[in-house]
Amino acid sequence: MKNQYLALTGLFVAFGALCFLLWLTRGRNAWLLRHKLKVGAMILSLSSLAISGCKSPTEVTCYVPAPQDEFIMNGPFNEQQSLLLLLSEGHRLSGSLRGSTLEAYSYTLVDMMFVEVGRGALHAVDGAFDENEEPFFLDLDESIPAGFYELRFHVESLDELGEDPGNGWDRFPLEIRD
Repeated sequence: MKNQYLALTGLFVAFGALCFLLWLTRGRNAWLLRHKLKVGAMILSLSSLAISGCKSPTEVTCYVPAPQDEFIMNGPFNEQQSLLLLLSEGHRLSGSLRGSTLEAYSYTLVDMMFVEVGRGALHAVDGAFDENEEPFFLDLDESIPAGFYELRFHVESLDELGEDPGNGWDRFPLEIRD
């Protein structure tokens, strides 16, 4: 890395000298112009190598925008990395939402035959989805039996959710145990 900076410094000095000499000849010397363009191209190439790359894959830059409406679920998880809900501990699931863009969100719960068995609204812990990372919870219907399901999050309110809400914005496998 240090060698690249030294090479860039030398190229900047050469580029400056060529620019000055070309100015003295009022731009009429083709050899100086050709070499000035070559040195300029080398500067661009080396400077892109010297400063390229992100330090972190989750770093947000002007080239990599922040994720929007990203649902993250809190555990527990079972052996297959599915969400696990123990009915003996209640019917509430919790998580967080990164980059919320709406004021209301909803969910649907489908069984393994893709038949909808429940739907509802997500509730922000502080009452509103107005933070960059917002904790939320949802309460499943107590009549849902133990089994394997798919929890689907939708980027629309419960009132806007139609008869066939589709696959949802984000999906999580869910196991409900007694």
